[in-house]
Amino acid sequence: MGDFEAGPLPGTSRALSPFCRVAAIKAPAKTALFLDCGVPGEARLSPFQPLYKGQPKAFASEFSGRHKKAGNILFVGGQVLTLRGNAVVDMDPNSAYRGGGIFPPADVVWCADPATVP
Repeated sequence: MGDFEAGPLPGTSRALSPFCRVAAIKAPAKTALFLDCGVPGEARLSPFQPLYKGQPKAFASEFSGRHKKAGNILFVGGQVLTLRGNAVVDMDPNSAYRGGGIFPPADVVWCADPATVP
């Protein structure tokens, strides 16, 4: 096994690598690592979210509100919070980001750099 913190994986370029160094995460206390994500057939939190795929990695578009319209998120910094869906998923029907992450981020960051659009 390679040391992902030591450098890019063999055969990958830094620009295309799906991995990033923990040190590159600018807001670890707010950057999502794992979360309650929806499974196929589960009711979506927002009508703007695509149908849930049940994939192992997830973003706001997969965030499930199965806990009374809230869900759990483990952050890179190590804390786990239960957040209401409207603090995680953009519910504004007029927003270009509807059904995805709220931008600019407030409670949850989805990229290593909070200034990056998820």
